Amino acid sequence: MEIPGRRASGRICSSLNLLLYYLRIILLDSRDIDNLTKRLESALKLFDSKFRVYQILFKANRPAIPSQSYADEVVNAAIQARIQHFQAKADQLYSISIHFVVMYEGFRYRKSLPAALSKVVTSPALGLREIWALFASRKETVFVLAEIEKAERALRRQVENFILQLKDFLRIEVLARAKALVTGLSPEQLNWPPQPGAWSVGQCLEHLCISNEVYLPALSGALADKPASPISPIREITPGWFGGWFIRSFIEPSPQTKRARAPRKIVPRAAQVEASVLDRFLRSNQAIREIIRQAHDRDVNRIRFRNPLIPLLRFTVGTGFEILSGHQRRHLLQGERVKQAAGFSR
Repeated sequence: MEIPGRRASGRICSSLNLLLYYLRIILLDSRDIDNLTKRLESALKLFDSKFRVYQILFKANRPAIPSQSYADEVVNAAIQARIQHFQAKADQLYSISIHFVVMYEGFRYRKSLPAALSKVVTSPALGLREIWALFASRKETVFVLAEIEKAERALRRQVENFILQLKDFLRIEVLARAKALVTGLSPEQLNWPPQPGAWSVGQCLEHLCISNEVYLPALSGALADKPASPISPIREITPGWFGGWFIRSFIEPSPQTKRARAPRKIVPRAAQVEASVLDRFLRSNQAIREIIRQAHDRDVNRIRFRNPLIPLLRFTVGTGFEILSGHQRRHLLQGERVKQAAGFSR
């Protein structure tokens, strides 16, 4: 449900009915419910007209029954009996998770000739590209990293404030893109291909896991025993003309990216991917962050590594980071498109 900013309090209330219904199961005092309603209203009003908030409900059948063990054998026996009772009714049980998707529409990058000329001094390639975009017959949208980061900070700040308002009575977690991709999916949905030979959501994630695991030793090995950069830290990764062309042509998700068959070494191996693929993917991303921290005082625009998939190619470590980042965006987008396909069960 869309909740545009600056709507009347009563209109916001109507979007909270489902959430409050589940709160009533726990909190039976009507005064508590009224208080929580006001707090939810207040939290949602943090998002002004530049934001859009969508409330999405996920229902999962036959959920796992949460439990834990206790030292007291009598308590454990009672818990096991209760678990068996619920398991016997598994077909009638389901779990509910409520998700808020927050979109920031306040970012509007406006190009102008003076602004583009000023960038020629500090960032010649970007400045010249913007000037070309201003005068080209087929205009190109040029996004500046600093502007995107500014918009991201605004979005993250408002989401953090929203969580702060509610965290004492609601368990709220900001999902990473990959986690949002697979949350609530059944094994059948995780492994559903949109057409014969196409990858499922699970295979997209497994492909990214394998790719990360193949690239990580090459990047880490290239950085080993390399001296710190005399002009550290490196403020910007500059892939060079060939690295930039390779990323634009084969890695980044865009209409101009060439479609190419994945190297055999990183093709998904499992016909049926387990849900644990998400944990494996998150662990590989944590390993990437560790290498980036390792490289913080190295000149990643000069240190080179041998591409583990095409040994004849030697890229800079910075280009390797850009390849991994763009590659993940490409296949996470592919997984999102699988979920949007007409035959995907919902």
